Amino acid sequence: MVDVVVAHLCAEDLVPLAVLRRVIDRAYFLHDVARHVAMDDEDLRRATEVCLRNLDRLDLDAEYDLVPDAQLRHVLVPELWERLRPGSRDGLRRISTTLAEYDFDPERTSFWRRSRLWSEKCQARLREAAVRLRDEVARVASLDAQALVEQARFAIAGSRAADQWTADACVYEPGFAYRLVPAVAQRVLARARPSDGSEPSRAVRRES
Repeated sequence: MVDVVVAHLCAEDLVPLAVLRRVIDRAYFLHDVARHVAMDDEDLRRATEVCLRNLDRLDLDAEYDLVPDAQLRHVLVPELWERLRPGSRDGLRRISTTLAEYDFDPERTSFWRRSRLWSEKCQARLREAAVRLRDEVARVASLDAQALVEQARFAIAGSRAADQWTADACVYEPGFAYRLVPAVAQRVLARARPSDGSEPSRAVRRES
């Protein structure tokens, strides 16, 4: 029963109202959020890895520009897990991208530089994208738990998953953005509550 209540809070707080209104099977949607909420850390981490491995690849423009879906995959979800399991951030991020590890060396002749797709312009864009991702990882790492969850909320709102599927669709993209990520974010916020038992302010305030 507690898991169901938390699932309702996750949905209300972190999933955009416009997305929730399009849910066809609300009972299934809330059951799946509650299923993730009820998992222990190890099972939830494995579920996160499975989702990350099975999401469709983003195109280079989306990845390099760190659109909301790229933010969720490459920055926010790894950082949420870093708060739950220190040391897990980089490994989770590398499931989706190794862009942060790119290190330009003009003296090294790489396979990429020998490719017919290579150009000075592409090289410069790759370097800029790698620096942008590393800077964003560092920025998000400095946030407190509530600010981090708020960033996740904005990224969920900006996800393009709802362009193709409803939030309750049985595919990885909406399952990740609208069911799994809210459960992980809620867990991070719950662990950050004051030890005196007082309740923190809710991460999200819905406008009427």
